[in-house]
Amino acid sequence: MIEDEEKSPAPDAPVEAGPPPAPDGPPGADGASPAETALAAEIPPPAGDAPSPGAPAAEPAPGAADAKPAEAKASPDLKRILEALLFASDAPLTLAKIREAIPRVNLQAVKAAVDQLRQDYEHAGHAFELVEIAEGLQLLTRPAYDEWITRLKKAKSQAKLSGAALETLAIIAYKQPIRRIDIEAIRGVQSGELVRALMERGLIRIAGRADQPGSPLLYGTTKDFLGVVGLKSLEELPKPEEVK
Repeated sequence: MIEDEEKSPAPDAPVEAGPPPAPDGPPGADGASPAETALAAEIPPPAGDAPSPGAPAAEPAPGAADAKPAEAKASPDLKRILEALLFASDAPLTLAKIREAIPRVNLQAVKAAVDQLRQDYEHAGHAFELVEIAEGLQLLTRPAYDEWITRLKKAKSQAKLSGAALETLAIIAYKQPIRRIDIEAIRGVQSGELVRALMERGLIRIAGRADQPGSPLLYGTTKDFLGVVGLKSLEELPKPEEVK
């Protein structure tokens, strides 16, 4: 029996195509394509301290509960405006008055500016300080400088008076309490400015109001007047006939 010859595959047999070979190495750790990797690079990663959905809340750091909130800060412009108002006011300035002058600023900002101004004056070593007095705020010299302030006031009170001021002062001293209209009738000229100047010098004062229509003011002398003329009381004033 003759052995069958070995069968060989038919020539030009079609070979079924398979999937393309995989690259040597993945472009990314998770096998993402280069396009996917580039797109992922454009998306910012989530914040490191942001908790993921469903994750338990992180415990606060030691001492975080005791941390104080940041102090309110006033703008430099607000501090300067407040400083100008305090310098211009000759009486304690209430918060309500400050709000009237700068209505667009809230109360918290005003209080912050007050605190910062007070600290600025304290740290700079100024001779004045910002104090709370009579339900308001006022700039006052420090008590350590009272001696020099007293000397200044004494020198001011001893400054020479003009002839017209002395004449007005003499009329008030002898005729007190007296109305301004009566002073002007004796002098023959208006005396409003002189009366105001004598009051600023502390030599005369308002002694009351006249019991007549309009209740005009009455003027009289002060203790400072006695000190300036060197008298203990008004009874020591020379008689009018003695000075003629």
